[in-house]
Amino acid sequence: MQSTAENKKWGNLGFGLAILFVVGYSLMLIGSVGTQLAIHDLPCPLCVLQRLSMAMTSIGPMYIIIQTLNGKIDTEKFATGYGLSLIFSIFGMVACVRQLLLHIAPNDPGFGPAVLGIHFYTWSLVTFIVVIAFCGVNLAFAKYLTPTKDASMQKLGDLALKLMFFMVVLMFVLMIFQEGFNFKLPDDPTHYQLFDLFK
Repeated sequence: MQSTAENKKWGNLGFGLAILFVVGYSLMLIGSVGTQLAIHDLPCPLCVLQRLSMAMTSIGPMYIIIQTLNGKIDTEKFATGYGLSLIFSIFGMVACVRQLLLHIAPNDPGFGPAVLGIHFYTWSLVTFIVVIAFCGVNLAFAKYLTPTKDASMQKLGDLALKLMFFMVVLMFVLMIFQEGFNFKLPDDPTHYQLFDLFK
């Protein structure tokens, strides 16, 4: 039987992995939104769906962090968090694969800029595949990785939550500017349609 100290060590690892999950996707969203603002690379509807899927997939570890900060975490809630992430990652994968299939023809340059020769939607697909494996490992070892109620790195967990919340609000504001008062986003956006009201 594991000692209390060993349980806390594994629990802190589980809590740290949840924080890493949220911070990792926050950084992905910062890179995506930063590219949009820096070089005017506006996201298409499928890109927006992938961004939203990243935020939704992060709800699972955010739930785990919140329950840990409130001192109410247990194995059932830990498993629920990563179960939610698995479900939302499937939606993200569907959006990625759909966009990949649109640009699978020979000599198709793809949509948007590439990082290390790979487009954002391909990187997104890779992250969703990693998330599925990550969630599977956490669920398999949920008994050990469930954080303790007095887990360390609580300030870092709070910061991770605030960072993701900020990115979700920023994406929502940018989407309003891009879509304006139109019914849907254009397939190949070129400008922020909200500004059309002032022409």
